[in-house]
Amino acid sequence: MLDKSKLFKEIEKIADTAFHDFSDELDLALQVWQGIADDNSFKKETETLKTEWLLPKWEGSLSDVNKIVNKISDYTVIAVDGSQVYPDKHQGSSCSLINIGSVILNYGKSSGVKFNSIPYVFSGQNDEESSVEIVDCKREELEFSTGLQIAQELKGQENKLLLFDGSLIFWHLESKSNFAKETYLGKYLGILHQFYRDKLLIAGYISLPKSKELVNLIRVKLTDWEPQSFGKIKTVDNIVDSQVISFFLKDFQYTTIFKNRSRIVEDYPAHLQPYFVYVDVGYEIARIEVPAWIAQDKEKMDKIIAIIVDQCIKGYGYPVCLAEAHEQAVVKAIDRDIFYQLINKLALKNKQQIITSQKSMKKRRMGI
Repeated sequence: MLDKSKLFKEIEKIADTAFHDFSDELDLALQVWQGIADDNSFKKETETLKTEWLLPKWEGSLSDVNKIVNKISDYTVIAVDGSQVYPDKHQGSSCSLINIGSVILNYGKSSGVKFNSIPYVFSGQNDEESSVEIVDCKREELEFSTGLQIAQELKGQENKLLLFDGSLIFWHLESKSNFAKETYLGKYLGILHQFYRDKLLIAGYISLPKSKELVNLIRVKLTDWEPQSFGKIKTVDNIVDSQVISFFLKDFQYTTIFKNRSRIVEDYPAHLQPYFVYVDVGYEIARIEVPAWIAQDKEKMDKIIAIIVDQCIKGYGYPVCLAEAHEQAVVKAIDRDIFYQLINKLALKNKQQIITSQKSMKKRRMGI
C-alpha cells in the first residue's frame, strides 16, 4: 500500500530538479530553423547526406502551412484499438487474449453510433508463438484487419476514414526477431494495400509525439556538415519536433508533407510508404501519418485533416473515436481474472492439469 504522506515528502525533495528550463535550447533551435526553412541548398544536401540521424524529405519550404478552409460535418469515422493479456507463467498456461474494440461514428444526415468488441484467444503452441513480441504483432494485425473489414462493409458514405491510434511506420519490427519481421510485415503491408485498392482512407494519429526528425535537421546545420561532429551535438537534445513546429504553426493548420526515411520503410511498396504532417488541433500539435497514395492527393489530405480536427474538437483535445475505441478494447483486472478462470475450467473439462504458482495463489489469498 502506498503511504501518501511519505510520498509527499519524497516529491518535495525533488522539487528543485524535477522541471528543467529548456528555453536556451528553444531559442537556439528557432534561430537555426529560421535560417534553414527556405534554404533550397540545405534541402538538397540533406537528401543525400549519410548520417545515423533520421532525416525526412519534404516539398516546398519547411515552414509552409496549410489552412483547413472548409469544415466537414457529414462524414463517417471508424476507430479500432486493441489490448491484450500476455501468457502468464504463474497461471500455468501459455494462452493469450487479444481484445479488439471498434467504434463507428456517423455524422450528418444519417447520424449514429455503433460499438463492438471481439475477443481472440491463442493457445501458444510453442515459446515463439506465445512470446510477448508475437502477441503484440498479432494485436496490431487484428486492429488493421478489423478496421479494413468494417470500412469495406460500410457502403454509400463518401467521407469515410479509418483513424488508427499510433504510427503507420512499423518501428517495433526493427527490433523484433527475424521470425516476427518476416511473418508480420508482409501481413501489415497486405492489409494497407487493400485500403489502397479499395480507395479507403486511413490515417495514424499520434498524440504528444516525441519524434525528432525535424530536430535532426537543426543538428545537421549546427555541425556545419561535419560528420565527425554529429555525435557531439548536445545543444538541442531535450526538444522534440512538436516544439519546433510551434514556432510557426497556428490553430487548425498543418505543415508541409514530410516523407519518412527510416530503414523499415525501405521494405514498403512505393504507394504505401509513410508520409507525415504535424497538425495543430487546437489543444496540442499531433502527428498524422498516411500512406503515399493519400499524401500525394491534396484533396484527400484536406479531408482527413478536417475530420481529425472535428474529432479533436468533439473530444476536447483528443479524437473522440479513438477514446471510445479504447474503452471498448480495454481489458480490466476483473476481466483478466475471468479469462484465467475460464482457462482453468477448460483444463478441468479436458482432464488437463494447470499448475498455478504459489506467488499467484498468494496474491489471491493473503494471510497474516
